[in-house]
Amino acid sequence: MDAHARAGTDPPRHLPALDGLRAVAVLAVVWFHVAALVPGISRGVLDVSSQFNLGVDIFFVLSGYLIYGPFARAHLSGRPLPDVWRYGRRRALRIYPGYLVAFTILWAVGWIRAGSLVDVLSNLSLTHLYVDASPAAGIAQSWSLVVEVSFYLFVPLWALLIRAAARRCPLHVRWRAELGAALALIPVGLVASWADIYHDPPRALTVLPPEMATLGAGMALAVLAARREVASLPARDGRRSPAVPATGWWWLAALAVLAVTLTRPFGFWWASQAERMWQALWHPLIAVLVVAPVALAARPGAAGRWLARPVMVGIGVVSYGVYLWHLAVIEEFVAHPMSGRAVVTAVATLIATLCIATISYGLVERPAMGWAARLRRRPAAEPVNA
Repeated sequence: MDAHARAGTDPPRHLPALDGLRAVAVLAVVWFHVAALVPGISRGVLDVSSQFNLGVDIFFVLSGYLIYGPFARAHLSGRPLPDVWRYGRRRALRIYPGYLVAFTILWAVGWIRAGSLVDVLSNLSLTHLYVDASPAAGIAQSWSLVVEVSFYLFVPLWALLIRAAARRCPLHVRWRAELGAALALIPVGLVASWADIYHDPPRALTVLPPEMATLGAGMALAVLAARREVASLPARDGRRSPAVPATGWWWLAALAVLAVTLTRPFGFWWASQAERMWQALWHPLIAVLVVAPVALAARPGAAGRWLARPVMVGIGVVSYGVYLWHLAVIEEFVAHPMSGRAVVTAVATLIATLCIATISYGLVERPAMGWAARLRRRPAAEPVNA
């Protein structure tokens, strides 16, 4: 009997295509920053490239799906929730070691700055969006890591709340309560985005709440996947899980929605409030259409198999390091240009950051994750891709 069986938990399901989706997301973010920073990009190309910041939305949907999955599976199967201390250690050792090394090195070589003690401490702890830190200090794209850390804290509390609210529900209908609660987070996120764009809410309400549209959508995917994976459910309610359309159809729908968003001019640096709200409405939908078929399909289609290719999986595995380092590398190439072409800068950035990210993964991130596994007090069901 394996460890998960002894613990009464579902074994983790490794989906290589999820790593491929991480690759898609990080490549989109890299191109977004290349187009935004390399001189000489035409306004039309920049307007289109500005939509590539939806790579962050894809990351958030993946995070909602992977992080909430073990909690959803435990609730739907009537088992204890994952151990919160092991969960916290695993999350901390996944996000902080690579980030702290990147921050320290980039700060030491002068590629980023953090002047005051508040800047340094808040950036090191990934709390700088909550305090009066300089917006120009630290790793610029680490704003999304602050959101991630906030979400890591939110998930166990949310899981306890939903479990308490649905404790009288039979096992075979709990998924409806879980799904309804996760879906309710989507309008919460949209309202928070509207408030953040058009008004001046308290600082704390501008960090996690506006991203709940994407994170909540990922949580809803986790609930649907959990319902499929929990073996007792089909026998109890007499229904089979519905078939999921092939991956390619979802991606075509995502491209169609993206085409709609491109009908509205959007320049990231000079976007109007209405344009920002338009993006806040449509980007979560695109991200869900990209992630859903991989998360829900019983077997991958052609697009899923392409995502699972070794090159895509390899980029996805080291995508965290690419995300942390790429912007500083782009800025260095812009400051000492080899070529004025954005494509050349993008390729050079990708090669350089992949090398750095691979070293970071091998020397820092993977050992930290191994340490987290050795520290566990009891096995728990957490997805390998997380």
